[in-house]
Amino acid sequence: MELSASHFEYGGEAYSIAFVRDISERKRAEAELQKHRQHLETLVGERTAELRQAMRQLVQSEKLAALGHLVAGVAHELNTPLGNARVVAGALAEQVEEFAHACESGPLRRSQLAAFVGRCQEAARLLDRNTARAAELISQFKQVAIDQASIRRRVFDLRQTVEQLVASLRPQFKGRQQRVELDIPAGLQLDSYPSPLEQVLTNLVSNSLLHGFDGVDRGLIRLAASAVDDGHIRLCYSDDGKGIADSIRDRIFDPFFTTRLGSGGSGLGLYISHNLVSSVLGGTLAVDGQPG
Repeated sequence: MELSASHFEYGGEAYSIAFVRDISERKRAEAELQKHRQHLETLVGERTAELRQAMRQLVQSEKLAALGHLVAGVAHELNTPLGNARVVAGALAEQVEEFAHACESGPLRRSQLAAFVGRCQEAARLLDRNTARAAELISQFKQVAIDQASIRRRVFDLRQTVEQLVASLRPQFKGRQQRVELDIPAGLQLDSYPSPLEQVLTNLVSNSLLHGFDGVDRGLIRLAASAVDDGHIRLCYSDDGKGIADSIRDRIFDPFFTTRLGSGGSGLGLYISHNLVSSVLGGTLAVDGQPG
């Protein structure tokens, strides 16, 4: 029940009027509404939890799929140099056996010895080249699974760090007409992981020299940075090389995707860079540009 009253005067007399209303129906409706609201909140909470769990499972399945693709790619890439090394090793073993048989049969001519030494030297060169390629692939693969706990986080000056990196990369520019230009303000401090950042920039520079400036006499690599907000920066890397074709732009961060297979491109550089930026540095890596 709800009671309300009003007071007034009439003819010098004071009067009061009281109103009594039955609000039980309204209370029941309000209680029912509250019940439905609580039910909806519970339902939303349950659905949200289910959605988050589904998203976690999706992310995990995507990670497993990516890992499977990566492992398959590593196996495929390693198969070539290791297969070549096995063929060379097998051929060398046969030549050694033939040489040993010739030694047992009698005196050797100088020409026979020279031919055998030449074949051994060529086999050694092939073995060295193929095993070095396998070691390089394994080293790059290890960078994909970099352990964040083993990386030291510290405060560092971005311009100083990049200047030191560029100085260390000068041997790659030997005999070339490309140069690096920096537009990074002095005193821009970061509390982050300098080593992964240096690895990302090294991969980008190598990618420019291998792909962007392939067949290009002169060129400019430019690195510009600016503070976005407290604790975040925007770092723009660009070159005026050949650019990236629209047909491959969506694939450049895929593992083992390369347009220079067999010519020094492993297809892991940009994949590693993307992985380092997103999983270690806590940022995003995007590409823009046109061919030419």
